[in-house]
Amino acid sequence: MGPARPTLDSSDSSPTASPPDERVVDQLRASAERIRERQLETALSRHDRCGGVREDQQRVVDALSHALVTAVLQAPTDALADADEPTRRRATVLFELDE
Repeated sequence: MGPARPTLDSSDSSPTASPPDERVVDQLRASAERIRERQLETALSRHDRCGGVREDQQRVVDALSHALVTAVLQAPTDALADADEPTRRRATVLFELDE
């Protein structure tokens, strides 16, 4: 069996063990979303110079970019959700995330 999952002590709201730190996962997703939005804006502005993109086309491209980011992040975020503190620190450096 793997390590025990953290539990909350019923007498207070503090965890009795350190829970998996979701901050790194949240930071990674937020960073990827910022990149996605910038790249989407760049692509759409290029099309504006060439006659534009219809609203329905924009929605398709937006959905595609969101799906790609989600798919690319799935494995790393799953791994980070259960990672130990040294691994989370390495991920923070590797992905240049804010602490």
